[in-house]
Amino acid sequence: MLHIFSVEIYWFDVVCTTSVLFLVLAILPTIPVADLGIRGAAGLQLFGLLSTNTDGIFFSAAGIWFLNIIIPAIAGSLFVLSIKLFRNR
Repeated sequence: MLHIFSVEIYWFDVVCTTSVLFLVLAILPTIPVADLGIRGAAGLQLFGLLSTNTDGIFFSAAGIWFLNIIIPAIAGSLFVLSIKLFRNR
């Protein structure tokens, strides 16, 4: 995602910083409403040390959040809505 949004960071720095970001996100307690804001802020704090492209960093965090949380939630909701609990005879 960082490459898509033109955040120029060496791959080794990306791997190390992403590992630290996942550790920070695992430690911080969040509520689902504020999850995107906290992920974006943590990503900006960590990746901001390596790049000045703050828009790209935030949109990368938002894109990964969208891919990992929103799309499966929509798919699960559609699946649950398609289940018929009672059969009409």
